[in-house]
Amino acid sequence: MLLVLTSVAPGAAQVIQYLPPLPAPASAAPAGMAAHIVRVVDARPTRPALGTTQAGGRVSQQVMFREDLAQTLQAYFARYAPGPAGAAPLVLRLTRLTVEEAWWGGQLRATATLEADLYRPEPDSSYRLVGSLVKSVQQFVAGGQPAALVAHNTNMSALLLQAATVAGNAAGWATTGPTYAAARVFGPVVSPGTAFPILAAGAVWKPGFYWTLREFQLNQPSEPGPPDVEKRPYQSAGVGEDGVQHFHRNAAGKRALTTDGWGFCDGTYAYFRLGANFYPLRKQGADFVFVVPTGPSPGLRNAANALSLASLAAGYGGGAFFRPGAEHRTLYRLDLASGEVGPALGASQKVLITVPGRPTQVFVYRPRGAKGPPVRIKFADDQPAQQLAAGEYLSFSPPANQPLEVHMMPPTGPEATLPLVATTDAPVYLECRPAEKAPLRQVSKATGDAAVSRLID
Repeated sequence: MLLVLTSVAPGAAQVIQYLPPLPAPASAAPAGMAAHIVRVVDARPTRPALGTTQAGGRVSQQVMFREDLAQTLQAYFARYAPGPAGAAPLVLRLTRLTVEEAWWGGQLRATATLEADLYRPEPDSSYRLVGSLVKSVQQFVAGGQPAALVAHNTNMSALLLQAATVAGNAAGWATTGPTYAAARVFGPVVSPGTAFPILAAGAVWKPGFYWTLREFQLNQPSEPGPPDVEKRPYQSAGVGEDGVQHFHRNAAGKRALTTDGWGFCDGTYAYFRLGANFYPLRKQGADFVFVVPTGPSPGLRNAANALSLASLAAGYGGGAFFRPGAEHRTLYRLDLASGEVGPALGASQKVLITVPGRPTQVFVYRPRGAKGPPVRIKFADDQPAQQLAAGEYLSFSPPANQPLEVHMMPPTGPEATLPLVATTDAPVYLECRPAEKAPLRQVSKATGDAAVSRLID
């Protein structure tokens, strides 16, 4: 019997690489700052991971701090940018903090990006929005991916110092910004304060055609007015969305299909161009996501594969290529600050339409030839330890997107522990070989699928 595991994101990352404590910044915060950050609110829509890295091996792994992110950042500001006596206290409401790796010209580029809103407490206990931050720091990594975590750490330190410096410049604050109740500022709902007019609270999206990303950010199409569009159903059933084509008048005055430009807005929805088709953007935090079907239509398949190749070239990894006989939708994230596109972080990159809402899965298996007596495996503190012998496997379905530790306890000798985060994107496969130096290690989806299938045959 063949065990079929419907894994849907072969590049999904689960095993954690923890960043070490933040180092001191290369330069000190400016003297005499008029304000300083005293509290950080983690309002990111995708928590807890900051991104992915391959610094730990061939399998992409999630990056995060070992301690709570808000507390980690608060401690950094208190130590390296405390502000002088009498400086105004500010709340930094974090809507995005990411680390990314990309290969450019044969070199690995590490990038850290922060987006946040700044709030000042008012006498009536409300909080006034005084500004927004969109900051990015990058460096090329000598030595490639093994040194990537160090680069992410130094980038993060430089990024936070920049944020503290901007926050401390009270002359640049908005003095008439809106005020919000404390529950809104400290709660989980993403703040309406943004750095881009297209995301502003109550903004009415103006209809028209965008030639550039900047026009979209500013909500100012260079060709205003109702667009000439035509919707057509995708050639595959069950996708639930339409493909949209935009038309213009060419030099001869004839109606022609638009194959360039950035996108358009019909007054209700904005659309992003991919090939000759335009796809609706959906707001997600401070960014947008859009879905590309990769079903049997050759045109859609080629467009999605082209975008996957572009994502790989930009260093996002993964990608989502068409597989004959399977109907997929691929979710991509549009970074509003840079215009870059990559697989959506923290969301299912590839979703089988016939398998909605799949659970998390963690498998620990021992090959039949693995040496040594049975060991005990414990998935969580509230779970009993289970015995695992050669030729057997165990499975567990923990809460999604929450850090946990898998423990391997041999009859004698030290216990082995592997931290990870289970997601609904794909199963996590851990191979157990107690006699080896790394007795518990993550393997790829393909390797895990095949190994567990062999144990069931």
